[in-house]
Amino acid sequence: MRRVLIILFLWSNIFANESYELKLFEKILPSLFEKSELLVYADNKTERLLRGSHYLHLSKSCKNVDILVGRYFDNLDKECQEKPFFTTYYREFKNNAQAVGAFYWRKGRPQLKFHRFGIEKYHLNLNKSLEKYLEE
Repeated sequence: MRRVLIILFLWSNIFANESYELKLFEKILPSLFEKSELLVYADNKTERLLRGSHYLHLSKSCKNVDILVGRYFDNLDKECQEKPFFTTYYREFKNNAQAVGAFYWRKGRPQLKFHRFGIEKYHLNLNKSLEKYLEE
């Protein structure tokens, strides 16, 4: 019985984190573009997370999307490499010029960051409440 309770507790925490991430993506990404709905190209893990969204619509091709979301995208067409990129991995945020922001977990705590250069390059709108997460 104890094992069953531990397993249920762990599963509920995993699903709570995914729900938290989805809510964050649904709130932040559309506000960056000042749209209520976005067309998104995502990697496999992020795609599974975003399937439940009513505001973020997934695309199989990255050519006509508003933003790319995921850990990293190595093998993209040239025209897709010019799209803004919101990553779920800190190193990719630091090393990718297309990264406008990042949401990742560090030591069990959520971290949110935005690049000033990326926000300006793609003419995105960053809410006043999110400016504290802005980096140079």
